[in-house]
Amino acid sequence: RNIVAPQGTAFTSEHARILKRYIDEVVLCFDSDNAGQTAAVRVLDSLLGAGLVIRVATIPGGHDPDSFIKVNGAEAFQQIIKSAQGFFDYYLNRLCATNDLNTDKGRLAIVRSMAEAVAKANSPVLTDTYAQKTAQRLGVATESVRAEFKKGGRPAPFVHPADDEPPAEAQPEKVVPPSTREFWFLRYLLAGEQEQVNWLRRHLIWDWIAHVQVRQIAAARFQMLDHNTWHGVPSLLDHFEENSIQELITSAAAEDLPTRDIDKNIQQTLLNIRNDWIDARLAQLTQKFGQTGLTESELIEIAQEKKNLHALKKGPLISKEEPLVDPVASAEQVP
Repeated sequence: RNIVAPQGTAFTSEHARILKRYIDEVVLCFDSDNAGQTAAVRVLDSLLGAGLVIRVATIPGGHDPDSFIKVNGAEAFQQIIKSAQGFFDYYLNRLCATNDLNTDKGRLAIVRSMAEAVAKANSPVLTDTYAQKTAQRLGVATESVRAEFKKGGRPAPFVHPADDEPPAEAQPEKVVPPSTREFWFLRYLLAGEQEQVNWLRRHLIWDWIAHVQVRQIAAARFQMLDHNTWHGVPSLLDHFEENSIQELITSAAAEDLPTRDIDKNIQQTLLNIRNDWIDARLAQLTQKFGQTGLTESELIEIAQEKKNLHALKKGPLISKEEPLVDPVASAEQVP
C-alpha cells in the first residue's frame, strides 16, 4: 500500500503536489547504487516545494527494493522503511562518505552542499539544527557553518573587472577553527600540569583529532615533553612560523583553566572527542554498507567493525600502554 514508482527521472513538482493531497511524509527508497542515491537527492526540490517531510531508506548490499524483498522478505523491508533517516541526516552522511574530511576542499564542499540543500526547506529551525550537526561532524566551529549556511551554499557572483582594472590579488584561504571540544583539548595541553598532559598523551588516538593544526600543536607539545624543552607557551610559539597556528595557540592559552574538577573535565573532553569520531566512522560504514558490489566477506567485515565501534563507545578511555581492545582506531604516535 501507498507505494509510488517514479519511473526513473520523470518525477516532477506536479507529482509531488498530487502526493501532498494524501500524505504529509514520504520515504524515498531508490536503488542502492550511486545513480539511485543521486536520484534521491534530485527529487528534493519538488518534494520540499510541496511541503512534504522527507526520509530516506537505504537498501544494503547492492539490492533494489524488489530484489531485497525477494531475498529477505517483506518484514525486513518494512523495518528498513521504519528506520529511514531524515533526508538531511542521510544527505550529511552521504556527503561525508563521498568527500575527504581531512582536506579543506572536502570540508568546504560538504558545508556548501548542506547549505544549499537546507536552504530549500526555508526553515530557521532546520537551518540551525543542521549547522550544528555539520559543524560537529567536521570538527569546526558552529558559528562558521552558520555563516556559510546564511549564504545558502551559493558561490558569490562573478563580476568581470573593467578592462583597465588590474585583477584582485587572491586572498589567502581562511583557516576553519577547531571544534569547541578540540579547542578545550588544546587549552588542557597548554595550561595543564605535566601529569595531566601525560595522561592525555597516553589516552589520545591521533585519528580522533579532526583539525590538522590541533594535531600539529599537540605533536609539538608532546615532543617537548619528551625532550624536556617545554618552557611554557612562548617555546611552543617559537616552534611554528604560520600565523594561523600561532594565533590558535595564543587564543587557547589566553585564559587560565578553571581549577574545579579539572581532571574530570579533561577526561570527559577526550571521551567526547573519541565518541564524535566513533559516530562519524559509524556513519561512513553505514553508507559503505549500502554500496553496490560488496562481497559477503566485505559486508561481514563492515558489520563486525560497526559492532566493535558500538562496544568501544560504551567503554572507558584506554591507555595506549595497556592492551588495546580497540581494533579500529590507529595508534600511530606522530600525526
